[in-house]
Amino acid sequence: MKVLESLCIGKFDKERCEDALFRSENFIAVIDGVSSKTTFRYQGKTTGKIAAELIDAALQTLPADADLSDFIAAVNSAYSDCYKKINFPEQERQEKGLQAVCALYSKHRRTIWQIGDCQVLVDGKEYKNSKKSDRIICEMRNLILEELQQRDGNFLPSEHEAKILDVLFPWMIQTIRFANSTATDYGYSVLNGTPIPESLIQTIPLDLSVHEIVLASDGYPQLCQTLAQSEQVLAEMLKKDPQGRKLFDTVRLIKEDQKSFDDRTYIRFLTD
Repeated sequence: MKVLESLCIGKFDKERCEDALFRSENFIAVIDGVSSKTTFRYQGKTTGKIAAELIDAALQTLPADADLSDFIAAVNSAYSDCYKKINFPEQERQEKGLQAVCALYSKHRRTIWQIGDCQVLVDGKEYKNSKKSDRIICEMRNLILEELQQRDGNFLPSEHEAKILDVLFPWMIQTIRFANSTATDYGYSVLNGTPIPESLIQTIPLDLSVHEIVLASDGYPQLCQTLAQSEQVLAEMLKKDPQGRKLFDTVRLIKEDQKSFDDRTYIRFLTD
């Protein structure tokens, strides 16, 4: 595998970044720790950052010929061991515990696995795996903002974000019950320590020819064929729509101390 370019940068800074980029002779992965929904910290780290670091560590010891089930089992085992050490409340693990999504390429298997909403390009073809519930919640936020704007055209959306999130946050928590569930159309895949039905994971097999692959977290609202193009589009969107009303499948906005909507990771490489 030949890496052409890559970037991993936090929306705040490196220390608080919940994304991770993994590279080895056998695997390449973009890991996106799910934003923490609790004040819990362990050694100053959020649940999203802990999850991303555990997945990175699991990949370091994963056998070259490991398949999808091996990877999930390794991550779930790492989570279980971690919970024993950090004393995270057991009753809160499903809703507020360790969670992450991942796009993983296996050199041996010549396969990409898309767990959750990380993004993929294969020879320019885009693959997404977003959550249906996120799109609905995002539309709910936009509806509230639109109503406020119609009522008072001079309002600043940032002034109302706290009130809006008070309405939406309970829904964001409740939709977590659909994690790794095939019993509903709202089911989605996430690395949270439980089994993941393969039907919720997008599997992209590759033939033996050389392919150009891009893996990225959802910090890029539009994934492009090069890093420079992706960064340029993001910069334009940050300028035109800092509240992220028209850009994402999920609720995003720029706060005063943020550099972007979210942590972002990008890697472009060629298969062997």
